[in-house]
Amino acid sequence: MVRRGLGKFCPGLPRFVTPDMLVHCMPVIWSSMSRSGEVHILEQSATGARISIRAQAEPSLGVCAVVAGLICATLRQLEPYADVNAISSQVLGDAADVFVLTWG
Repeated sequence: MVRRGLGKFCPGLPRFVTPDMLVHCMPVIWSSMSRSGEVHILEQSATGARISIRAQAEPSLGVCAVVAGLICATLRQLEPYADVNAISSQVLGDAADVFVLTWG
């Protein structure tokens, strides 16, 4: 259900994704939710990643939460113990929205 929902929301994504592919698809996912902001993969390993969204014209806690929830739900379809945490938010004065993804 989540994969189908993500596919409808972001039709540019591959039909089947792995956690690694999901990380690299973040620019597509973000651009489907916001018209501004730059996606940067800060680090990536076999079991996780840190991703930042910088330069948002109008940062939003709501959009930050929706992105974290959408990515977490998708990851949990792939890896049951996956998790996503938003550790900073541009709207709260931080330099970027930063998401920490863990899986595996």
